Amino acid sequence: MPLHRPGGSGEPSSSLWDARKLLEAALTAPESPVAAGSSSGPCLLRIEVELADAGDPMHWLTHQAAYPRVYFADGDKDVVVAGVGAAAMVRSDGAVDGAVWQQLGAVLGDTARARFYGGARFDSHVHAALRGAEWAPFGGCVFLLPLWELQLSGGGAYLACHLSWGRGMPCASFGQAAAEAREAMETLVWSAAPVPAPLQALPLVLGREAALGAEEWRRAVQTVLDGAQRGDWSKVVLAQRLVLSLSQPAEALHLLRCLLDAGKMQADALAGTRLRGETDESDVHAVRDFLLGALAGRSALEDDFTNVEHSRPFVLQTRHVQHICIAFTARLPPAATKSLRAAATAMRLLHPTPAVCGAPTRVARDAIRAAEPYDRGLYAGPFGYVSAHGSEFCVAIRSALLLGSTAHLYGGAGVVRGSIAAAEWDEVHFKMRPFLSLFPAPSSLVRRALLRYAWLRLLFVEELLQLAVAAWQTVSCSSSRSLPGRAVSLPRALLFAVKARVSRPYFWLVTIWLYLLPTGQYYHLWSQARFWAGLLYAALPLNLLCYLMNDLADVDVDVDNPRKGGVLYGVVAHAAALRTAVPTAVLAQLPFLAAFAVWCGALQTLGWFGAVFAVNYVYNFGPRVSSRYAPLDLFCPCGYLLVIPLSCALNGLPSPSVPTWVHTVFFVVRSQLWIQTFDIESDRRAGRRNTAVLLGLQRSQLLLGALLLLELAFVCTSFADWGLQSFSAVSLCLLSLQVYLGPQTAAPSPRAIGTIFAVLGLGGYGLLTHVWLMGSFMPEDQRCALQPAFIPDPSCRK
Repeated sequence: MPLHRPGGSGEPSSSLWDARKLLEAALTAPESPVAAGSSSGPCLLRIEVELADAGDPMHWLTHQAAYPRVYFADGDKDVVVAGVGAAAMVRSDGAVDGAVWQQLGAVLGDTARARFYGGARFDSHVHAALRGAEWAPFGGCVFLLPLWELQLSGGGAYLACHLSWGRGMPCASFGQAAAEAREAMETLVWSAAPVPAPLQALPLVLGREAALGAEEWRRAVQTVLDGAQRGDWSKVVLAQRLVLSLSQPAEALHLLRCLLDAGKMQADALAGTRLRGETDESDVHAVRDFLLGALAGRSALEDDFTNVEHSRPFVLQTRHVQHICIAFTARLPPAATKSLRAAATAMRLLHPTPAVCGAPTRVARDAIRAAEPYDRGLYAGPFGYVSAHGSEFCVAIRSALLLGSTAHLYGGAGVVRGSIAAAEWDEVHFKMRPFLSLFPAPSSLVRRALLRYAWLRLLFVEELLQLAVAAWQTVSCSSSRSLPGRAVSLPRALLFAVKARVSRPYFWLVTIWLYLLPTGQYYHLWSQARFWAGLLYAALPLNLLCYLMNDLADVDVDVDNPRKGGVLYGVVAHAAALRTAVPTAVLAQLPFLAAFAVWCGALQTLGWFGAVFAVNYVYNFGPRVSSRYAPLDLFCPCGYLLVIPLSCALNGLPSPSVPTWVHTVFFVVRSQLWIQTFDIESDRRAGRRNTAVLLGLQRSQLLLGALLLLELAFVCTSFADWGLQSFSAVSLCLLSLQVYLGPQTAAPSPRAIGTIFAVLGLGGYGLLTHVWLMGSFMPEDQRCALQPAFIPDPSCRK
């Protein structure tokens, strides 16, 4: 019982976030009588919201960490779809037979814009035991209906959710399907903002292995030529597989983005592929005769296709090669109910075409099985979409299969009488150039070093090894042109650690301040290794760990945050890229914690680090007590204060006075609230319920002003230090200026935010220097006892 519930007849939603809220409301509404109705077959409900501007669906998909994911764009970009999750999946270990088409039709019914995306193997008749393990998850064919999708079609943009339930579906009821959709919705990132190019850099190629060596290729071509001479076949398409060993797993969407940026991609029925500058029309006649015979000469098609026509041969040029192309058209009957039948008939009769198999089909396929020592899988198979109102398939001749740190590339060449093995070898590898040219290759010295020490990965030091590679590559390739995917691929964890972007260098001020707070005027500490080790740890490794946890929790917020993305304030990245920084963050802790255990005791160090990790986990991931919810969002950051006992333990110092602790809490809480006022809009779009979002900008500024006034009054009564008093007073003046400017600060530009933070940062480091030299947080008698003569303090009467 296929159903369709449009998102409404009103104006299109202005943003993905607005559309998401409408869909969430639809999914949480009580079951409608139509949706709850019973049916003897599978049920499909498509809930969609039209968007005024969806952006690029690929950008939206790149932010998602959930699987499965699918991206499809037809040759003219009339249909562009990015999908996440699976509302329904039709899979078979055999060919795309009548049972598969029946399942597809039963689920789709007459639902508009709902499409199954997928494809089939080149050779579905190969026994399962002879199929490559790398292709096992795909079976003989697989078609996926996305659970959530962003679709551009017919000049419109739609955010849609598919719910399927009933017989043969994963969910038994509408309620269960809606619940799973809501659960998946919470994991998605609702932004189509472009991912920064450095995060899309592809990994290094450490090695490559061809399925057929040059001599094996020559023998295979000669075998085909001998068969053509005997008249066994007129053409056989031999293919090559190239397996690349990569320095780290490659993101499929980044590779696809690089391909799209490198040159236009187009899918057509092609033949006669040649390197640029050569010509040969022999393949054109074979393809034309085959398609004319299939489309016009078989009675099985008479009810489905009429008026079969074809264009004159023309040359289709791509970036590296050119194809001789013929466009075929045939008229379908108007009844939409016959669309799946037409697609099924066309696929059965046209696949595999001479362009990827040869002619005659049966004997050419047998020759391919004997000549190629690997499984083609989905390479050269049909791939596209199936819908109730039309289907589109192309031949997957430009294919790559990514499996962890390996990439399988494929390319083929048609062998006919007169073919030369060396020329066909060059053609095959030339066709792989669009893929190969995107991966940077390390120097031979670096590659040998990596392969020699690959066993180090088992000792959890992979990131350290990649550090040397990236540093070498950065120097040796510094003059190369910077293009997406062509730039040297810094390992992502290294990119974050070396440039310290995840650790947010601007906010090092907080932990450095807290670490130095109890050490004021203790000049003898400068000669102790433990003092500097603690200071270094508080600056980089500790911040790397804490802010990495925060970034992983705030992926959906940061992509729309104008503060993020620079060198000082942190990165903007999707979860998959951020997770690659986890090993570096963990490794960075180990040497320091080991040293602290020696200096302070193992139990004390373990207890302290456990408290740090627990506070950060609760702040970032705790249910209803995290950074997303008021009022604890203001007080959880007080976990920063754990740096103070670390400093005291390492340096053998007493705990600071109570007024010092109170002042520090003031500073942390008001700083947290002030930062929130810059992020209100992005936090609101991400569904946060923190203090600033609940209060709004004006009331948040009013609360912040009250906190600053209390802080100023407390500092004036508790500390006889003009620096501390001036800092609180200047902060109050800056807030007053922000309030005075009004709307200009409601959504400040990145430049304005940078200026504000620069002023506060410089003031913070200046004040840090002052309070350390003056011992501002020390009791007066202790401060005066340690006061050096070259730094006069009027409050000390010596």
